[in-house]
Amino acid sequence: MRLKKIKVSEEVSNSKLEKLIRAQNKVIARLSLDIDRKGSLMAKWVENRKLWTNKINQDLLEKSNNHDKEIDELKQHHELDLKYLRGEYDKAIEVNRELGKVNDDCIKKNTEILKSHNDITRAYNGLHSLGKFAEESGVDIKNHNKMLPENDAYEFHQKHTLLESGNVKHTWTAKKKKEVK
Repeated sequence: MRLKKIKVSEEVSNSKLEKLIRAQNKVIARLSLDIDRKGSLMAKWVENRKLWTNKINQDLLEKSNNHDKEIDELKQHHELDLKYLRGEYDKAIEVNRELGKVNDDCIKKNTEILKSHNDITRAYNGLHSLGKFAEESGVDIKNHNKMLPENDAYEFHQKHTLLESGNVKHTWTAKKKKEVK
């Protein structure tokens, strides 16, 4: 709507003034409705802003309280884990000490076994050397062996078996020889 400019020098009639007043009242009514609508929207926005602010503050406060609880729970959990791991570590140290003692004992036994093995090997080598020396000297060991009483009327066998327990089972058998006709 366009308003006409009225010159002051002109005379204004009542009808023109009434027309102008009606036009101004329409504009004022529209502006008043627009202000009321915008004021209502602004009031809703302010109310919602208060609600949002309160909600955000409550959420932050709840998160803060839950954060402290979560920290306490995690701390307790890790303290229990640490206590358990310390116990397991102490057990592992004790087992390691025991294994060290067992290992030392095994080393001593292995050393004794090696010494015994060396003694047995030396004795065997000595007997073998004596047997060779006897054969070289002209002694017929096989012939003299046949003359032994156990080789005369009996077949003599011996067997030595190492058992899983570490013990040795010795077996000697003597069977009467069958007479050859």
